[in-house]
Amino acid sequence: MYEMIIKNGFVIDGTGKDPYISDVGINDGKIVCIGECHDNCELIINADGKIVSPGFIDAHTHSEIPLLVDGSTTTALRQGCTSLCVGNCGNSNFPIVEKNREYYEDLISKEFQFSMEKQKIHFEDFSSYKNALNKSGVTVNVIPLVGYDEIRSAAIGVTDAVPDSEQLDLMKHYLSQALEQGVFGMSTGLEYAPQIFSTTEDLIELSKILALQKRLYISHIRNMYDDLVGGIEEALQIGRETGVQLHLSHMQVNGYKYKGSVTDAVSVIEKAVSDGIKITYDFHPWTGGMSPSIKPLPAWVKTGGNQEIVKKLSDPSLAAKIKKEMQENPYYARYEDMFFPSLKNPDISGKFLTEIADILHVDPIDALFFVIIDEGGSCLMIEFTMYEEDIKAALSYPESVIGSDNFAVPEGMHSNHPRHVCCFPYMIEKYVNKEKIVSLPEMISKMTGKTASIFGLKDRGLIKEGQWADIVIFDAENITSNMDYKKPDAKPTGISYVIVNGEIVYENGEATEKRPGKVLEPSGQHILS
Repeated sequence: MYEMIIKNGFVIDGTGKDPYISDVGINDGKIVCIGECHDNCELIINADGKIVSPGFIDAHTHSEIPLLVDGSTTTALRQGCTSLCVGNCGNSNFPIVEKNREYYEDLISKEFQFSMEKQKIHFEDFSSYKNALNKSGVTVNVIPLVGYDEIRSAAIGVTDAVPDSEQLDLMKHYLSQALEQGVFGMSTGLEYAPQIFSTTEDLIELSKILALQKRLYISHIRNMYDDLVGGIEEALQIGRETGVQLHLSHMQVNGYKYKGSVTDAVSVIEKAVSDGIKITYDFHPWTGGMSPSIKPLPAWVKTGGNQEIVKKLSDPSLAAKIKKEMQENPYYARYEDMFFPSLKNPDISGKFLTEIADILHVDPIDALFFVIIDEGGSCLMIEFTMYEEDIKAALSYPESVIGSDNFAVPEGMHSNHPRHVCCFPYMIEKYVNKEKIVSLPEMISKMTGKTASIFGLKDRGLIKEGQWADIVIFDAENITSNMDYKKPDAKPTGISYVIVNGEIVYENGEATEKRPGKVLEPSGQHILS
């Protein structure tokens, strides 16, 4: 007997193979029949004319806190996602200890606007975070990473200092502890302070531990926006010297000067793979990317947290020095490309930086200082500095996978970027249906089977007997993202059902109240092992 049968759908199994018409039978959370499933059944879903595929696996999210705030993750379900990788770009909500607690709470409250008054959202170790997730329940599966930022700041504080041998040993301790407790690897965000002050040697020492445990080194690489190939070369050096499996986050370049550079980066990666280096990457489809508003500031200005940054910008003599340095060393993004979707001041919210400058009757750099001071520190901005030709170059590499770079927006909270609500439908709508750059089976593979292989998820990512029943049912021809940067809350349409571990969590536009998601555990075996 089956608990559920999906009848007569076009099955795209996640391998890249052509679709075929089949039933899919589910029992005890797993796929137990593919073909004609004849038996008594508690629930039958008619998928006639629709695609039945593995649930989408988002390779790159920042949903570690939203999962606690609102485990329903409705914005992820609307996109067809059944598993989310969290803790990317070097930021996780553990280990948070005395040395980095104030810094972390300031970061979260200012940049992500999460309050710590109602519930605990950061933890001393991964086990504590995992226990909290299991207690509150989640609709989707969770693929956890530990962030280099938290490992570093827990050991040496928030500083530009190079760790001494004792501090490096403490960093190794925090990493080893997280790995023992079940994270899939370590992420870095080497564009962001204080991670920007890391050395390649420190990262190599930590990656030796990752390689020994067969876990991933996942990196938002250094100098991604002005020296993409150079940043990749640093990652490759880490891979060569340690044997760790590398995965690069959101393959992209920013800034009109570097348009077209992804083609060169893909060539470097293809050569590295032919030389035996274990490396993959994810990418997203956005020409406008989210960044902290402090990002254009010189590195030394960004030390010490938001209060210190505001203090520096509020000092006229220091502000003049900072401005002069920014004029002499231009940021990769043009000021007319910087958009602020949600500021406290309604007179300047929802405008580009040059528009804000005109309103304030100042130049753009002074307008940026004003925004940061007025917001009490860093806030989020959208930089329209990426280009379609680079997105298509990233898409063209056969082993690339999809990562939205979003966080699952809790119900009732405003989204400030369409990445939070429509990445996966947009990929199908634009690059499969409209531009016909890749086939639907190939795109589905980049969202499911290939992603599962990178993370070593041997029993997920495919429509196959014995796999966990993480499934999405959708209308491929009529799937619509409704993507709009100025209306980032617009909901995609076309997703009919989302099933996680054999239970329906999303049905015809509405989330159910079920929370069957699991915090997944690493197998220690990856596709490139």
